[in-house]
Amino acid sequence: MYLRKFGFRVSLAAPDRHGVISPDEIEKHITPETLLVSVMHANNEVGAVNDVKSISDLCRKHGVFFHSDTVQSVGKTTVKPKELGLDFMTMSAHKFYGPKGIGILFKDENVRIDKYMHGGGQERDMRGGTENAASIAGLRKAVEILRDSMEDDIKHYRKLNRIIRNGLVSTFGKNVEFNSGENNSVPNIINVTFNHLKLNVPEGLLPVQLDLKGISVSGGSACSSGSLKPSKVLLEIGLDERAAQSSIRISVGRYNTEEEAAKLIAELKEVISA
Repeated sequence: MYLRKFGFRVSLAAPDRHGVISPDEIEKHITPETLLVSVMHANNEVGAVNDVKSISDLCRKHGVFFHSDTVQSVGKTTVKPKELGLDFMTMSAHKFYGPKGIGILFKDENVRIDKYMHGGGQERDMRGGTENAASIAGLRKAVEILRDSMEDDIKHYRKLNRIIRNGLVSTFGKNVEFNSGENNSVPNIINVTFNHLKLNVPEGLLPVQLDLKGISVSGGSACSSGSLKPSKVLLEIGLDERAAQSSIRISVGRYNTEEEAAKLIAELKEVISA
């Protein structure tokens, strides 16, 4: 939306029920004036993985540049910019256990752009300013570790994902609905909505209740200036405001355990009473 300040017209593509944006939806928005299409590889709230290869093929057909935000997908699924046909790709080190405040911008060598930070000729004359050598070294080490551990990491995420899903269903039955698809989402993210009509859900405050019990989750709503605001992502996939405020995003990492997954289910059962 920031581009609108510079006179660009921005068109927003709509996701399906699980947050996936289809190539057909993208094509509806492409016009002869379209300069760039930007799509997340994996959504940060529901984990939906988009078919960026098909979207990149579509963009190439129309002569449009294509960028994908792979912050959520690196380390959770295979990400190879050349194979995916990306002109630009961005990623952030902290999402795969590297330092905060450092990331990577991939640019295809056949694409020419102006430098985005003017000054000196650093970064092959693409970004002025002294390089943050310590963070760059940390990012490289995180990539090396990820290269060796990613296969085991993904197996671990999938195992915890199954444990949590099964625990939620056995505890809450039909009163829990999954906003993250089993087959089209990254394995480390599970977004769920609890039926506020049948359960005593502390709408908007569920993350706070769990935080007091030593469990960190993200809410379907965020507290800002004393007011509860439902997640825009959850509203876009079709939830109403109360349902969005009765939702949480559960994410697991390399160092989470099966015992912690079981504790999450037990604490949810205590916090959400029928």
